[in-house]
Amino acid sequence: MKPLSYCIALIFTLFCSKCAASLLQINEIHYDNSGSDKNEFVELIGDAGTDLSHWSLLFYNGGNGKVYKNENLTGILANNSNGYGFATFYFSGIQNGSPDGIALVNNQHDFVSDFISYEGRFVAKNGAATGLVSTDILVTQPPSTAKGMTLQRTGSLQQAQWQLASSSPNVINQQQLLTTMPVTVSLPTTPILFSLSLLLLFALTYKKSVNQDYKFCA
Repeated sequence: MKPLSYCIALIFTLFCSKCAASLLQINEIHYDNSGSDKNEFVELIGDAGTDLSHWSLLFYNGGNGKVYKNENLTGILANNSNGYGFATFYFSGIQNGSPDGIALVNNQHDFVSDFISYEGRFVAKNGAATGLVSTDILVTQPPSTAKGMTLQRTGSLQQAQWQLASSSPNVINQQQLLTTMPVTVSLPTTPILFSLSLLLLFALTYKKSVNQDYKFCA
């Protein structure tokens, strides 16, 4: 294979490998309630059979855009509903916003599958989501929130609308419609790799052009 063709194939492989990974979304969260916070958690939804050992949750402080908690995940999603599985992870110390956020990261293929925030949005300053702007879910849990209430997706997965509703870990949310999983892969979180790939492509193209000019002059 010629160097230029090899370079193009390499770049194509790098980016398509990110698209090939199983997709997950954050489906339900609980971070605040009246009195002492109780049963704080993050629930995920994804294709049944997805191996979670390649994934992690990064908890971001929206005030400075930096990670304050990094949690590696485990388990394999079962087929809980219409080809989808749920997994709920309980964590203490999830910050109460204004704003704060959570990124869902595939460590094997190095991309951010979901990056949500509550009580505002912000730009991540470190970690896998560096440079990405969080998606504000537009509903919150104020300190007066009754115990047993959570923030959860509603409607279809493509709509990405959220509501405050009764807690429903590991089961379908209220008024949630499970149809085809949306294909929403973020841009690569390694811009340096992308830049180097483009630089290599330019160098090989330039070298080929110089050689052709030299042969013409000779």
